[in-house]
Amino acid sequence: IVTGIRHIISICVSVVRAAMGAGGSSLEADSSSVQLHKIRLVVTPLFEGSILMQGTAYHSSVLVGGYEVWFSDDGISKAYSAGHKCVSHLHLTGKTEIIDLGESRLSAWSLIEILRPFFMPDTYDMLKKNCNSFTDCALFFLLGQRLDDRYKTLEQLGATIDESFGLVRMLTLGGYAPNPRAAHFNTALVLQRLANAKAK
Repeated sequence: IVTGIRHIISICVSVVRAAMGAGGSSLEADSSSVQLHKIRLVVTPLFEGSILMQGTAYHSSVLVGGYEVWFSDDGISKAYSAGHKCVSHLHLTGKTEIIDLGESRLSAWSLIEILRPFFMPDTYDMLKKNCNSFTDCALFFLLGQRLDDRYKTLEQLGATIDESFGLVRMLTLGGYAPNPRAAHFNTALVLQRLANAKAK
């Protein structure tokens, strides 16, 4: 996987250099010609906490330029976002907030290609590997930033799932069952692999 990430990153660098028309030595000299994509975090509250979970649970996604990118049971998805209407948030009743985080030379396509091996279809788990897990990794790849902890309530619950599974099922009326394909997912490990690949 790391080798694949390095390959994709090298392609991205080559594309940037080609667009600048200078093999690589002019990356600093003509950086103004590189297209920058505005990066925005999109969050919508899902529900308030319970006796097991403190705080508010959120659905999150990332806007890269004009495209929204998010993770669900279908894997990574992308859709054009018209104004403040983000596809993955339209069915939610909470108030959606869009937060400007900065700019990146990396595109939505680059983001999807890099993170796809880690976020395949049918690997979604509401607590252990969800939309916020993806957003956390996406922000790290695009900007070197992490998703704020206040949006990770579900993940904090997931960290104690082994000890609290019976209570979790009770509180969700039996609606939650762990996905075995997400059992070994580790956000920190994904971030480390991304950092190692970008450092090469």
